[in-house]
Amino acid sequence: MKIGNNYELTGKIIKDTETYKLIDNTTLNRLTVSTTELYAGRQTGGHSHENQEEVYIFLSGKGSMLLGDQTIPVNSGDVVTVPVKTFHQVKANSGSSIYFMCVFEGERNHISRSN
Repeated sequence: MKIGNNYELTGKIIKDTETYKLIDNTTLNRLTVSTTELYAGRQTGGHSHENQEEVYIFLSGKGSMLLGDQTIPVNSGDVVTVPVKTFHQVKANSGSSIYFMCVFEGERNHISRSN
């Protein structure tokens, strides 16, 4: 939900670290809707989903997204769809945080990339 120039999602804080703050909505049964504030100069760990598609909606800030083997720039207003089994990772520019919303069906089932 947008409140003024800020975004707020009613829900449960899933992670709150020096890298990012992640909140999952708790009012829906079949969809997970989450918001992430990824702090300036940081990046998510990256993951894929065995049986889930995902939609990223970038609400503010600038950065890049690794989608499979392609890096794409992302800005406020961009929407990125993530196919099943596609590795994805978000990086915030060093100058500012990036804020985005993710939507997918069901519960979280991340598969991290092994090194």
